[in-house]
Amino acid sequence: MLYYTKIFLGGTCNNNCLHCPPEHKNSPQIDFNTIRSSLEQKESDSIVLYGGEPTLRNDLLNLVSAARGKGYRRIKLITNGRTFSNIHYLQQLMNAGCLLFEITLWGSNPNLHDHLSSASGSFWETLGGLENLSGTTHDKFLCIRIPICKENFSDLQNCVITALNVGSNRIILSMQDQTLSLHSVLPHISNSINISIFNRVWVLTEGIPFCLMQGLEQHISEIYTGWETIYPRIYQKNKQCTECIYENLCPGAGAQYVKKFGNSELKPVRAGKHFQDIKALYD
Repeated sequence: MLYYTKIFLGGTCNNNCLHCPPEHKNSPQIDFNTIRSSLEQKESDSIVLYGGEPTLRNDLLNLVSAARGKGYRRIKLITNGRTFSNIHYLQQLMNAGCLLFEITLWGSNPNLHDHLSSASGSFWETLGGLENLSGTTHDKFLCIRIPICKENFSDLQNCVITALNVGSNRIILSMQDQTLSLHSVLPHISNSINISIFNRVWVLTEGIPFCLMQGLEQHISEIYTGWETIYPRIYQKNKQCTECIYENLCPGAGAQYVKKFGNSELKPVRAGKHFQDIKALYD
């Protein structure tokens, strides 16, 4: 697994996303010296900076330069990408040493994206930022995160096509809404995976247990990054999980999801063609 040291920069944001984790949204900004001290506690050679919206900080360039000076080889920024509509700022950030980007896309059109971000005009700024990023000559890596919720799951395939059109190197389909039935969304996820793979772009899912991803288990993001992500989730298992071949690899389904929908969708996996390969990642 590729481990990233996770550094939270504070909750200030120019979006007010409907499905943003409250522990992110309601957090104060972290001061520069505290963050610099975190950089000195080097646990790996890779870091991810996230918020809130990191690009609203007037010291972000200094933070990236400080991380590079501490020997971090990979510096990833999780952002809504709106500030990248300013190509000059984007160039400064990349020149400072940040070349890995994860940008959130809520919808394939301004009505949907702006509704979910609660920020008028955010779609066009994010899209402009993505186009600027795609057009740079730097050796960068772009991942587009598509959070899935009841308002946008039927638009999922269009979101993936939008991500492909702006040159995304990777796509993450993340279950953000615990009130949305996985049974309803899985056909859209399957189609989206097929679209992405057909275009030779790797696609991953988040927050979906193995038993609902049979045949597509290799696309579960957590087997590569671990189950503790920057987007906190509380999982729970049911009695049938003890009969599943993934019992020791899977934490179960989201606790809020199980509370609302029960365990009827969650069936133990008895055999899987990808099981041995996935298990080897944990050994």
